[in-house]
Amino acid sequence: MRTFTIPKASFFEAAAPLPAWLKDHPDAATPALTEMIQYATDQHFPGAGVLRKLQLRHFLSIMGQYLDD
Repeated sequence: MRTFTIPKASFFEAAAPLPAWLKDHPDAATPALTEMIQYATDQHFPGAGVLRKLQLRHFLSIMGQYLDD
């Protein structure tokens, strides 16, 4: 079982495969996801609150695309 006592390390671990995944799934690209990838590329941890906002923005963008179709 994993414990997430170090959010910064967890973020970088989770974000590492995102650029390659996004190349295979270009329909999933959103401004929020691009911003998350940029933070990871810059080796900058923006904080849990900012990441949560980006997660919600990404989710709402994807759901908006889905409902528009």
